[in-house]
Amino acid sequence: MSGGCAPGGERTAVARKVLNRLDYIDVMRVAASFAVVALHVSARVVNHGNFGSRGWWIGNLVDSATRWAVPVFVMISGSLLIDPNKDDSIRSFFVKRMPRLLIPLVFWSFFYLVYSHLKEGINLSMAVLSIVHGTPYFHLWYLYMAVGLYAVLIPIRTLCINADMETLIVSLAIILSIQFLYFLHSSWLIAKGNAPDGVIIIYQFIPYLPYLICGYFLRGLSLAWVHLTRLVYVLIGLILFIGGVNWFISIHIGVRPASEIAFSDFNPLIVLMSISIYLCIRLICSYQNKFIFYIKRICAKMAPLTLGVYVIHPIFMIYLRELYGLSGLSLRCFGIIPVVICVILLSIISSYLISKVPYLRRVIL
Repeated sequence: MSGGCAPGGERTAVARKVLNRLDYIDVMRVAASFAVVALHVSARVVNHGNFGSRGWWIGNLVDSATRWAVPVFVMISGSLLIDPNKDDSIRSFFVKRMPRLLIPLVFWSFFYLVYSHLKEGINLSMAVLSIVHGTPYFHLWYLYMAVGLYAVLIPIRTLCINADMETLIVSLAIILSIQFLYFLHSSWLIAKGNAPDGVIIIYQFIPYLPYLICGYFLRGLSLAWVHLTRLVYVLIGLILFIGGVNWFISIHIGVRPASEIAFSDFNPLIVLMSISIYLCIRLICSYQNKFIFYIKRICAKMAPLTLGVYVIHPIFMIYLRELYGLSGLSLRCFGIIPVVICVILLSIISSYLISKVPYLRRVIL
């Protein structure tokens, strides 16, 4: 936080409360960025590995254990941006916040389109179509989806802040039900082999709105009823069950369509996992001990680099695979772990170096 300390205990207490809220958000951001790298590495093993082998099962379980990453990123946005203490006008919101998203989006879209042209020979019409679908590269869809969330954030924030608890819970239950129906419909299309080639960019954000509101709701939820041990048991059970579901469906319709169903961000099991991870991290960060204190300090320093880790990491996945043959498929059953660690470290170092360059730093911060 910037600015000097103001006199008076009341303001100091408020500042301390805000700081405590932000430190668990920093831990979530760092954990989610690492989970994204792990799921992208493991997804390659699941989709291209030897189905049913030990290595495939490890990839399958790692993939199952990290699919909360994107939903938690959206929840973080809901926790931070749907804030009753903020009174941004529509104009100030778009002037202050939207450029921080649009600059990285434009830069990295151009970067990866040029890379795809040089590497894969895509032409102009293919590039335009990928932008229409919000996928100049496989991971950039999130930035395009986030623009949609930002576009509707002001009315969503107004509705959430002015709603009482009962109305908020009922509304959340309704939109989660709609999300579930969307998941059932899309899963049916995938299973029948009739899945659409891509979703037009202006619609991408809509199924993620429940996660945005969940972030606001969970931020204010009392932790008195939350038990860490029970959450851990729930998470372990979900990981094993989701992995088993993916294996079972893969037998019947194939690995790739099965993973699109089992690992969908709108799968109710993934929704439950994401909520559990949010509460788990928030609860752990509320503990007062030296280890948690140091974890929060480290994450506070790394959190500004998480966007950089997200946009840069595919470069190093490709680099390690093409130059050294490291992809998670080549190091036997535990090959995923060293590849994930290498990609994360290289992405953090690169993001840190970019953050030190004036003007260029705006593409990752």
